[in-house]
Amino acid sequence: MSDENEVLSQEEIDELLGAIGCAEKYSKFEKGTSKVKILDFKRPDIIGKSTIRNLSNILEEYCLSLTKYFNNDLEISAKAHLASVDQLTREEFIRCIPTPTFSISSSWLGGVLLFNVNPATFLKGFLGREAKKKNQQTRFLWKSPNAFEKNIFRNFVANSCMELLEQAFFKRSETALLPITKIKFEDNPTFLPYGENYCEMGAMATIELTFGGTGTNRKDKLYPMDIFFNEQILEKLCELNIIYHGEKNKVVELEKPQGNLLAEIGRCRLSNELKLEKNMILELNALTDATLKIFIDGYEKWSCEALCLDDSKAVRIDGVSDSMFEFSDAKDSDDFYNTRVIFGWANVSKKESDGFDKGSIIELDQKWYEDVFVYKNDMLIAKGEIVILGENFGVKIKGLC
Repeated sequence: MSDENEVLSQEEIDELLGAIGCAEKYSKFEKGTSKVKILDFKRPDIIGKSTIRNLSNILEEYCLSLTKYFNNDLEISAKAHLASVDQLTREEFIRCIPTPTFSISSSWLGGVLLFNVNPATFLKGFLGREAKKKNQQTRFLWKSPNAFEKNIFRNFVANSCMELLEQAFFKRSETALLPITKIKFEDNPTFLPYGENYCEMGAMATIELTFGGTGTNRKDKLYPMDIFFNEQILEKLCELNIIYHGEKNKVVELEKPQGNLLAEIGRCRLSNELKLEKNMILELNALTDATLKIFIDGYEKWSCEALCLDDSKAVRIDGVSDSMFEFSDAKDSDDFYNTRVIFGWANVSKKESDGFDKGSIIELDQKWYEDVFVYKNDMLIAKGEIVILGENFGVKIKGLC
């Protein structure tokens, strides 16, 4: 007999039918195999090249310490080499980890540190197991590690690697650093704790290990281990002057024709006497739970939701826009709110815009990590990042134009 709780109520049935009836329609601006997700305005900044460069210099020294530790303490003929230091989100780091794997999560400097060693690295380098061949392809026949293998990895590999990492940064610090704590083996990296969300930015260092021998095929003897430093750790290291943000070179960008379709986040009023400065935060009249506005050829037409479409900004039309600029102290709200914050733009034809309706997704010309644009009286005056100010959106000025 079926359980009474498994029977859908009429309300649930109506809700499902309504959802089917409102299936989203996609514009030609969406790619066929694109990954669409809601844009999170709390994403951190892209990490500067100077920060990556400083981090790389310290990790180069760290690799020398690792090599010495493996050769002397573990009596393993191994050499560590820093392959790369790249910026990416925590979500991207988790996706690049093989499963099953040897992963450690830990807390450090108010942030999260994720340490991962490929199973091939652990089997070949630390346990001395060889790969088994099947159908002429080399691969490790590997199941989830048992308790003994976890203890070996944590006590003799992870703990020591983390201790040496502390020492590498301690040499650059004028004050004592807090130790790395909460070192925990993670059976399933997908559910790693620590950190605010999957989209937070960080830096991943990939270290390649070479275990003995002088084989002619270099690819066959390189084994990776990865370390992910999240945004909080990098900010703290900059605050302690261990690594530096540095100043970006001023680049005069090529003029880019602004599209006739604009996605606007919100507005504010700037007096002529106010002098904008870097890191100044402007509060907008847009609530964080409100929709963005789409303008075509200068006229407000739709409300929309901000999205990521692969690595580009995009918007999804929610409906016909109802103006949010209604204030009793100004006859014309557009004149009162003389400063607009533009999320992005695109060029569309009249035929294309006529085909847009609720649910249509429109890809914009900007990448998801690019700054928003601050326009005063239709002139670009600054670029910045979106921040949350209580219930309202705000924009933090990153550069003046």
